[in-house]
Amino acid sequence: DGMQKALEDARDGIAKAKVGIKASHKAVEKSGAAADAAESEAAAAKEAVEKLKAEFVGVESAALLVMQAYQAAQKAQSAKQEELKAIEGSYDKAKKAVAKLRGEQV
Repeated sequence: DGMQKALEDARDGIAKAKVGIKASHKAVEKSGAAADAAESEAAAAKEAVEKLKAEFVGVESAALLVMQAYQAAQKAQSAKQEELKAIEGSYDKAKKAVAKLRGEQV
C-alpha cells in the first residue's frame, strides 16, 4: 500500500512537472516572439535614425550654401555702398563746382 501511494505521488509529480514544462515552453515561445518583435522595432528605429541623419546632412549642406550666398550678398552690398559713397562725393564736388560757376556768371 505504501508502494502504491509512492507510485501515485510520483505520477502526480510527473504530471505536474509536464504541465510546468509545457507552460515554460509556451513562455519561452512568447519571449522569443517578443524578442523578435523588439529586434524588428530596433532595426526600424535604427533605419529611421540613419535616414534622419542623412536628411540632416542635406539640410546642413543647404544651410551652408545659404550662409555663403548671404555672405557674398553682404560683400556685394558693402562694395556697392562704397561705390555709392564715391559717386555721391563726385556728385557733391560737381554740384559745388556748378554752384561756383553760376556764382561767377552772375
